[in-house]
Amino acid sequence: MTINGWLQILFFFALILAVTKPLGVFMARVFNRERTVLDPALRPIERLIYRLTGVDEEREMRWTEYAVAMLLFSVVSMVVLYLLQRMQAWLPFNPQKLANIEPSSAFNTAASFTTNTNWQSYVPEVTMSYLTQMAGLAYHNFISAAVGIALAIAFIRGIARLERDTLGNFWVDMTRAALWVLLPFCFIGALLLVAGGVPQNLKAYTVAKLVDPQKVEKTDADGKTVTETVTEQVIAQGPVASQEAIKMWGTNGGGFFNANSAHPFENPTPFTNLLEMFAIFAISAGLTYTLGRMTGSQKHGWAVFAAMAVLFFAGIMVCYWAEAKGNLFGQPFSSPGYFRPRPSAAGAAGYDAGAPSGSNLGPTNKKLIDRVKAEVEKLQAENPGKPVPVDLVTTSGSGLDPHITPAAAEFQIPRVARERGMSEDEVRRLVAEFTEGRTLGFLGEPRVNVMLLNLALDERKPK
Repeated sequence: MTINGWLQILFFFALILAVTKPLGVFMARVFNRERTVLDPALRPIERLIYRLTGVDEEREMRWTEYAVAMLLFSVVSMVVLYLLQRMQAWLPFNPQKLANIEPSSAFNTAASFTTNTNWQSYVPEVTMSYLTQMAGLAYHNFISAAVGIALAIAFIRGIARLERDTLGNFWVDMTRAALWVLLPFCFIGALLLVAGGVPQNLKAYTVAKLVDPQKVEKTDADGKTVTETVTEQVIAQGPVASQEAIKMWGTNGGGFFNANSAHPFENPTPFTNLLEMFAIFAISAGLTYTLGRMTGSQKHGWAVFAAMAVLFFAGIMVCYWAEAKGNLFGQPFSSPGYFRPRPSAAGAAGYDAGAPSGSNLGPTNKKLIDRVKAEVEKLQAENPGKPVPVDLVTTSGSGLDPHITPAAAEFQIPRVARERGMSEDEVRRLVAEFTEGRTLGFLGEPRVNVMLLNLALDERKPK
C-alpha cells in the first residue's frame, strides 16, 4: 500500500461525496414532480408517452397495484428479450451472421437482465447480434435500472407518507427515472467514452493478419490436444460506448465484451476507468440524499450514506491489502511430477496473463458439461475410487489463480510422490508448508499455492 494509492481512493470518495447532494436534490425534484432544468426538453416526450400508452399521470397506486404493475411489466419485457434472442439470426443488424441463442441461455439472459443481475453465461461478442445488444440488452439496462429506482422512490414515499395509502404511480416513476435520471447522463457519458477511445459503430468485425503467426494447443471434441496455427485475429467492435454508459450508470453489469470493463475497448484509459467507477456509485449515493429530502429528515439520509461509506472503506481496505500483497500468476503444469492447477480459460492455451478471463459458460452449457466430464474421467483413472475435487475441473474467475484447495492437493499427492520417488508423507508435509490459511483469519478458505509448491518440489527433489 502506498500514499499515492490512498490519495486516489480518497479522491474518488470525495468525488462521490461532492455529487451526492446535487444529484440527490435533482432526483427528489424529479420524483416530486417539481420543475427541473430538463423539463422543457423532456416534458413533451413524457406527455407523448402517456398519451400513447393511456397512462393517467395524476392517478396514484396502492402498494399492491404498484407491485403488480412492476411485475407484469417485467414479465412482458423478459418475454420480448427472450424472443429477440431466439430470432436474432433472421433479424437485421447482424453483420457477423450470429445464430439464434439456444433456449436455456436465452431464458437465463432474459431473466437476469430483467432483474438487473445481468449474468452472462455466454461470450457476448460471438453470441449476440448488434440488434440484441442494443434493443435487448441495452434496453434492459435502462429499464431494469429505472424499475429499481422507481421501487426505491416508492419505498421512500412509504416512509414519508404517514397518513396516505398510495405510493405514487409506477408508470410515471419508471418513465421519469428513465428520461430524467438515466438518459441524459448516459448520452453525455457515451460521448465521453467515445472521446476516450471506446468504439461506437455498426461495422462488421475487422479481420487482421498476424505478423507473427502463433501455434496454440486446443482440445478437440474427443478430448485430445491438437496444435493449430493461428494466422488471423478477429477484432470485435460495435455499439459499445452506448451500452457501456448505461451499464455503469445503471449499476447493471453485462457488457459488450466477455471481459466487461476490463476489456480495452470498454475501458481504454485511466480517464474512462475513473468515469466508469464514478458512474457505478453516483446514483446510489445520490439516493441517500433523496431519502433525507423526501422524508424531511436529512440526517436519516446522511446516516444511510455513512453506513454505505463504512462498508465501502471496509471492502476497499481488504481489496487493497490483497492486491498490494501481490501474488504469482498460475501456470500450466502437465508433467505428472508436478501438482496441477485448476483449468484455465485465460487465452487459447490457458494461463495467458495477457488475456485473463473466466470461461463465462453457464452450468447448462454443453461445452462446459462435456469438458468437465472428460476431465473427471481422466482424473478418476489417475486416482480410482477417490472423489474428484471440484476445483480440479472448474476454472477460476481470472484464469490465473495459482491456488487449489487442500483437497485438490491431497488428491494429487500419490501421483507426485510416485513420479518424484518421494514418500507420500514427505510430499504431504511440503503441501502443508505451502497451505495458506484464511485471509485475516476469517475470509475465504484455506488454499495451496501450486506455483510455490512446485518450485519447492524442484528444490527438494529435482526431476
